[in-house]
Amino acid sequence: KKNFEKEYENLKKEALKINPGEFEKNGIKGVYNFIKGEHPNNDNLIKYISDEIEKAKTHFDEYKVITFPSQRFLIKNIPEFFYGVYPTIFYFPAYPLDRNRVSELYIYTNEKYGDNFISYVYNQPKLEVYISELVVPGLHTKNDYMKSLPKIRRIISQPSIEGGWAIYSNDLAWEMGYYTTVYSNFLLSYFRTLKALRAWMDVAFHIDDKSFDNGIEIFKEKFGFNDDVSKNEMINISLNPTYYYAQIYGYNEIKRLRKKYVSQENKFFDMREFHGDILERGNIPIYDIIEELKIIRKERLKLKIEESEE
Repeated sequence: KKNFEKEYENLKKEALKINPGEFEKNGIKGVYNFIKGEHPNNDNLIKYISDEIEKAKTHFDEYKVITFPSQRFLIKNIPEFFYGVYPTIFYFPAYPLDRNRVSELYIYTNEKYGDNFISYVYNQPKLEVYISELVVPGLHTKNDYMKSLPKIRRIISQPSIEGGWAIYSNDLAWEMGYYTTVYSNFLLSYFRTLKALRAWMDVAFHIDDKSFDNGIEIFKEKFGFNDDVSKNEMINISLNPTYYYAQIYGYNEIKRLRKKYVSQENKFFDMREFHGDILERGNIPIYDIIEELKIIRKERLKLKIEESEE
């Protein structure tokens, strides 16, 4: 709850910077709906997103903070029966034991949704955030690191490292100067705050501190969601206990680990190496990653110091 309250205060500050009049009148929802930017039309939507992904790859390859993903990647239309179940853009990793590993990014390309829908959902400010979280340096990059790992490290699912890395990826993209619009800080704060609220409701609902209906009202109050969207949020939370809490926990642990090793290793700290150490552990519990990193990085630091003294 404290984490959400802190994030929500930051979100309100960002909203006031973007459009104080809209914020005073319609709250967070009004500012979010106000966001505009360059966008494709239905005919070139997939190409537009592909081009934006290539720009992101080029950008992050220049900074050398991650290993460039080589795994195949397809952009597909969301089937009609997914509507209302999955978000308007989402990532499906390759099946863990598939030899021909192909990941997929699903979007809505049906022309019936019209230009207003595309300009609202797939405008450049939002696409940049989606791409950094889902593709580079986000989930697709993380998935690429696992291609040569033992099966057990690929087949288990751990939302703490998966969801934690996705949130951290947005932070990393901001650090590396990837975002190009005035709306970026607000959008980053918006999505991080939304995930913090999901985490709070995840805990509160499952310990009987908040009821299902309480949760619906909080989503409506804080983000201006309608009844259906708020209800779907609480349904997902009720069906996935600890899932949303684990994402925030994993995100905070990755940040803590980075701060720890920057402090301990000083001039020997290498950002790409640190990210590789985390992602090459695979989908194991975050506390196991922490223990493995202690051993790996202690031995490596010792070698680096010895080499520097020769």
